[in-house]
Amino acid sequence: MRRCLIFIILQPHTITEKTGTGMKIFYLGLFLWGAALPLQAYDFVCDSIYYNITSSYNLTVEVTRGDVKYAGNISVPSVVEYRGRAYRVTAVGFYAFSLCGALKSVTLPNSIEFIDSYAFYRCIGLRSIVIPLSVARVGVGVFEGCTELREIRGKRVFDLFSRKRSR
Repeated sequence: MRRCLIFIILQPHTITEKTGTGMKIFYLGLFLWGAALPLQAYDFVCDSIYYNITSSYNLTVEVTRGDVKYAGNISVPSVVEYRGRAYRVTAVGFYAFSLCGALKSVTLPNSIEFIDSYAFYRCIGLRSIVIPLSVARVGVGVFEGCTELREIRGKRVFDLFSRKRSR
């Protein structure tokens, strides 16, 4: 579920007095703006991995970033349970693991079909990753700034990165 951001445009002349009507409108605008902001950037967390629901109908989720940066060795499951429903993990989201300097290795399940742009951006401690055969597309800059990355396992890896994009 996407949340909308409310923009309130205040004219400069409305904020003329510190205690007047203009300031009341200004503070009301700030309150409404703050209330519209998402309280979290993920839908749920399971076993220290953050997820966004991508389809409630197809029961699919993507791995995303959360309150705590990923660290160590991460093994993403192919299915996670949330509120009594089993969701298939089909993607690694935009900037999902980015800037996780203590991340060492990642193993992705065969259910993953897409790795979004900059998913592992500047994971300077990332040394190895397993990309399954099921991955059909990857975004741009997926491993940009991963200076310690030495091993990418998966037979289709070179096809994914060398494939010419259709126009």
